[in-house]
Amino acid sequence: MILQRLKIENYKRLHDVEIVFPSIGIIGVAGQNGAGKSTLFEAILWALFPPRSIGVDQRDVTPRRGDGSETKVELTVETADATYTVVRSLRFTKGGAARPDARLYKGEETEPLVSGTDAVSEFVRTTILRMSPVSFTTTFFTKQKELAFFGAMGDTERRKEMQRLLDLDAIEHAQAELRTSRKQRRDLLDAKEGLYAERVGVRDFDADMGDARARESAATIQLAALEQALAELQAQHETAADTRDTLRAIQADYARLDGERRAAELRRDAAHAAVASAEGRLAVLAEREQRAAEIAPEIALLSDYERQLRDADATRAHAERVREQAQTAGAATQTHRRLIADADALVHDLDPLRDLLFGWEEIADAAPGEARARVLAGLLTGAAPLALERAKDRETVLAIQKLAEQAAQLAADATARENGTAQIEARLALASAGGDPAPLVEELEKRERYLGTEIAAQDAALKALRVERKTFTTLYEQWKSADHDTPCPTCGRPFSEDDAPGMLETIKAAVLGCDARGREMAAAIEAIRTESRQVSGELNEARERFKTTQQLVAHRNASAQEATRMHARAAEIQTALDQALAAAGYRRPPKPEVLREIEHELDLLQRAANTATQANRLAQSLIATAHAVAEAQTTLAALGTATYDEAAHRSLRATYTQVVALRGEAEAISRELAARPAELERRDRATGDAATYDAAIGTLAAERDALAFNPEALVQIAAEVSAIEAQYNEANAALTEARIALVRAENIVAAIEREQHELALLRAEAETARAEVNRYDRMDKGFTDFSQDLASRIQPRLSEYASDLVERMTNGRYVRFSFDENYAPALYDDDLQKFPLEKFSGGERDVAALAARIALSQLLAARGGHTIGFMVLDEVFGSLDGERRTLVLDALATMRDLIPQLFIISHVDDVRNSPVMDEVWTVATNPNGTSDVLRRGASDLLLTA
Repeated sequence: MILQRLKIENYKRLHDVEIVFPSIGIIGVAGQNGAGKSTLFEAILWALFPPRSIGVDQRDVTPRRGDGSETKVELTVETADATYTVVRSLRFTKGGAARPDARLYKGEETEPLVSGTDAVSEFVRTTILRMSPVSFTTTFFTKQKELAFFGAMGDTERRKEMQRLLDLDAIEHAQAELRTSRKQRRDLLDAKEGLYAERVGVRDFDADMGDARARESAATIQLAALEQALAELQAQHETAADTRDTLRAIQADYARLDGERRAAELRRDAAHAAVASAEGRLAVLAEREQRAAEIAPEIALLSDYERQLRDADATRAHAERVREQAQTAGAATQTHRRLIADADALVHDLDPLRDLLFGWEEIADAAPGEARARVLAGLLTGAAPLALERAKDRETVLAIQKLAEQAAQLAADATARENGTAQIEARLALASAGGDPAPLVEELEKRERYLGTEIAAQDAALKALRVERKTFTTLYEQWKSADHDTPCPTCGRPFSEDDAPGMLETIKAAVLGCDARGREMAAAIEAIRTESRQVSGELNEARERFKTTQQLVAHRNASAQEATRMHARAAEIQTALDQALAAAGYRRPPKPEVLREIEHELDLLQRAANTATQANRLAQSLIATAHAVAEAQTTLAALGTATYDEAAHRSLRATYTQVVALRGEAEAISRELAARPAELERRDRATGDAATYDAAIGTLAAERDALAFNPEALVQIAAEVSAIEAQYNEANAALTEARIALVRAENIVAAIEREQHELALLRAEAETARAEVNRYDRMDKGFTDFSQDLASRIQPRLSEYASDLVERMTNGRYVRFSFDENYAPALYDDDLQKFPLEKFSGGERDVAALAARIALSQLLAARGGHTIGFMVLDEVFGSLDGERRTLVLDALATMRDLIPQLFIISHVDDVRNSPVMDEVWTVATNPNGTSDVLRRGASDLLLTA
């Protein structure tokens, strides 16, 4: 897989970066710590895989969360099958929610082949890369700290790390889960067998079952005997109960007759009591009749007392009227005097109107009271028209002052607008100093379109050159691996042993020619793009100047029109002002003192007009109170003198009240005497009832004695019934206990049978658990054998790849690189002498580890069905001295056939400046915290924001 193009928007520090990768070359990546060198390549991983699978927290990806900005990475790669473009984006809403998205395009298609984050990640993993994120990361990105595991780790730790990188740790995880399940099953087996042994113990189930069966049989026999005894007791109880019920019926009749006799006796006694009560009531009525005769003379004087009382009430009413009329006359006199004082006070309060109202001296000449109030009311009535006149004067002055202010303000605004128009004219002259920008804009737009066409043509030519180089590379591989006497891959004829070297040199020269032409094309494209950027800048400036000129012309015209309108409006206002002054008789607008004087007089006149009604009411009130005083005095004289005796009035009323009470008593006695005939009738009726009840009592006593009831016989038979019931209850209780014993015996039998069944199930479960433990043992051994067999297959392949690399990197000093079963490395020289890696210095170990790492990458890529197309080495030269760095860089330069695209991130100067570098990219930090990617070298294919 080859990287073609990368576009980054707002990924961490990289806000706007676009890269078109060279198809082959070694590129150094430099920059200060934290500038974003590793971030540049991390963005490639982020585009291909879900962030969680590569250890990236998506919350740290977008630099400005919640402001609506979007993080987007577009990556275009070329595989043996097709060209694919992956687009992954992330946006955070203002509420903090993340909205990820991903799309994948094939070739030049505009519709996505796959959409959705999970679907795109799965397509990349299974179709494009055919390896997991861990494996791809190992192939793609090697850091200094990731070289140490070959030499510094222990055997177990190194083996686990290799299994993780080779995607073999799933076997170990599965084996660990299998062993956990096996332990759980073994624990279950032990528990089941222990429980079975505990429950069985030394118990004899046959003996327990025989004893339970015997108890069940005995309970059944006892239950039958008790049921027979209960039947016999039931028959005896029924015979005795019949006799008892007969005696109880006789007892009921006896009690009924005796009760009726006692009720008749009670009614007889009540009749005798009613006779006595009637006779007592008749005696009381005789006494009441005598009392009525005694009080009759006093009651006859009641009408005389009523007449005397009416005369006393009239005398008291006359005295009350004389008193009330005297109070009314006094109050009317006081009110009249208060109103006279109010009139004088009102005249004093309105004295400031003396100079405004004609005839004010008449008030002083008028008599106090009604006359003065009428004069004041007449003068105040004339204040309202004067107030209206002064109000009109005030409105006229206010209108004149407002017109004067508007005229002055419009004149000032018109002058300011004219000054603003002059300023716009000056800016327009400055903007137009270089001539009309419109033709320049048109010319620069044509040049920009032409340069865009040229860039597209050069890009197409460069893509064609890449296809040509790929063709030559394929031919080179075919010639390199072809046997003698086989058809030539190009012409079909058999070629000799001497043909291959020449053909290989020719094809290699063609590849190098393609590379040289590619660099020339890159330089040409860079020149065109530089010119395009310059033209774009000039075009933007010309467009801005053209836009500014148009805006200034529009502003100037609008300002001039506004100044003209203001002058016209000012002239209209001035004409209106002159007309208002002439109408009011002013030569110039009145001063503020004039307005204040008018408003003062208007306030006094309005006050006088508002008080006129009050003065009229006061005059009317004085007339009314004078009339009221005269009427009250006349009425009081007509009433004369009061002669009322209050003590004699109270004594007469008390005597009258007593006589009224005696009359009521006499009326009550008369009503009581009306009940005498009824009392006589009630006495006679009660006498007859007593005789009737005496006869009934004798008859009921004879019927009761005829029953011949014997209470002792009833007691005896009731005792016999109770004894039988007690025997029955005892037998019934024994029957219940027998039934309980039978149920218990049956439960014991069922419990023994159930326990035997449960023990059989427990034994079966234990056997099943034992079978599963044995199966888990076999599976665990199978996993172990598989891991060992897989390691025996991987180690030779890894050693083969690493041996070729270490020979290049050590200039032939070491020719073989081997790994044991724990992947511990060792080196061999020409004499095949073995040197363990821990015997070497730090720099030598890093060289060997780098070779092992690249070999591991080749092995992973081969497993996925790909050849490795690119690799990133991040600060892997820090521990190497200058000689070893040069040696490793030269070795890497010879590996273009294995790794066409090699990116080396390093802060070491001689690495960045090495002649093996085809390009050097610098990640530079801007003042605003963002980073740009700048390039130095022969290749164009990088655009920086």
